[in-house]
Amino acid sequence: MRRWTRAAAIFISAALLTLSLRRLDPTAFGSAMQGVNPLGLLLAGGIFGASLFFASWRWHLMLRIGGNAVHPGASVLNNLGRILDDLEDAGEPII
Repeated sequence: MRRWTRAAAIFISAALLTLSLRRLDPTAFGSAMQGVNPLGLLLAGGIFGASLFFASWRWHLMLRIGGNAVHPGASVLNNLGRILDDLEDAGEPII
């Protein structure tokens, strides 16, 4: 049963990614990316990764203290989903 759910998750993810990329205008994306500062993008990614790590670790510790420990990777995925959901709710396009 686990193989079936993993295959379904991969299929759904691929379908949603395909739908999202079909709406992307490659010309507009390319011109937007030309104005990006690579160092700034790298620093922003590093800061995002560090904040995700610390928030996930804090969440994991709180669950462990409460006797509801989960795998640390589940904490990371939970926090990543929450952050991406907040970006979506902000009304600002990510790209």
